[in-house]
Amino acid sequence: MSGGNISGNTASGQGGGVYVYDGAFRIANGTVYGNDAPTTPIDLRNTASSGAALYISSGTSQHGTFVGGVWTSSGSLATTNNTIKVVNGVLQP
Repeated sequence: MSGGNISGNTASGQGGGVYVYDGAFRIANGTVYGNDAPTTPIDLRNTASSGAALYISSGTSQHGTFVGGVWTSSGSLATTNNTIKVVNGVLQP
C-alpha cells in the first residue's frame, strides 16, 4: 500500500480492513482504520470480531519503503483492532 485509506468495512469474522492469507501486506504510506474508539470516527472504522484493522491468518505484514521498486522492511505488523498509520515507512503512534 503506497497511499490512501482503508475504511468503513465490516467482517462478520476476522479482518475488517485487511485480511492476509498466504501472502504479504506491505504498507509504505497510508492508514488502515481500526475500531479503536474514541480516536477513530465511526464512519471510518473497520469492524470485525478479531483484527478490525489487520488480521493475519498466514503470511506476513510489514511497514517500510518502496524505492525503485525494491521493498525495504522497517518492521513487522501483527493482527490488531487498532488503527495502523504509516508515513514514509514509519509506523506512527
